[in-house]
Amino acid sequence: MGKQTRLKELAEKQFRVSNKARLIRNRFKNSSIIFVEGEDDLRLFNKYITQDRCFILPAAGKETVIKIVDELEENKYKGIIAILDADFDNLLEIELSSDNLILTEEHDLEMMIFKVDKIFENIAAEYISREKLTEFIDQFEKDELNYKEKIEFLKRKIFQAGEFIGVVRFWNQNREGKRLRFSGIVFDDFIRLKNYDVDLKDLIMSLNMNSFTKVDQNEVEGGIEKEQDKKYDFWNICSGHDIIDIVLVGVRNIFGYEKKASRANHERMIEFIHASFTDEMFMATELYKKIKNWERITEFRVLKD
Repeated sequence: MGKQTRLKELAEKQFRVSNKARLIRNRFKNSSIIFVEGEDDLRLFNKYITQDRCFILPAAGKETVIKIVDELEENKYKGIIAILDADFDNLLEIELSSDNLILTEEHDLEMMIFKVDKIFENIAAEYISREKLTEFIDQFEKDELNYKEKIEFLKRKIFQAGEFIGVVRFWNQNREGKRLRFSGIVFDDFIRLKNYDVDLKDLIMSLNMNSFTKVDQNEVEGGIEKEQDKKYDFWNICSGHDIIDIVLVGVRNIFGYEKKASRANHERMIEFIHASFTDEMFMATELYKKIKNWERITEFRVLKD
């Protein structure tokens, strides 16, 4: 898809969502309207909103949501709120243009979910073979670990790989005009099955094949070494979608139940962790507190009792 075609589609999506919001407001004066980045977010937040007094509209990504909110605010619309992934905004200390734009405290909604230990335990119960996991972990000479500790060890390995990729992404974020394209890379191509680490050489090869801009390994190593020295907050440097893709490499190739391995994909894993994220878990998040504060200030309702 060409850039101009993509921009045209985004503009059309922005117009359709903005128009739908206007229609809702004209008919339901006292209802709030919450904008989210996409369909996955819509299905997640549908569990938490008050259906009688709040409408939820998915847009086509973060920038489109911000443009919609800006446009509606210019026309003096009240009771509109948007929930956005922070991405790297928290690390970069980027200030939002409106109090109606609410960022996650973590990199994204999925990292917010992964903060809850129970989520990874649920993934293990659903997808991971105890025998295959034990066989994999035996190579690290961790015989003294019980099963719960083995799951925790595996989670650390996955998070370490996610953190490394996150640092590469953050380094790439600051390469104005020379950014490598991460969208569409295949994680199986650069996650080592032997030890579940990231092979930087293979990652660079994947990025170069996926991008117009090319880099060599020395340039990347020098850049990420400087970033690693800064010790960024783990929950903001990691992408939840990267964590999911790393988990899937393991499920399909190392420790997954055979029947699950053949069917495991990104969309199903998103659905699984979203379904595992209960009301009680959501109510313990900073995002929940931010939304409740917005409700208090605006006197519009978003969340169910």
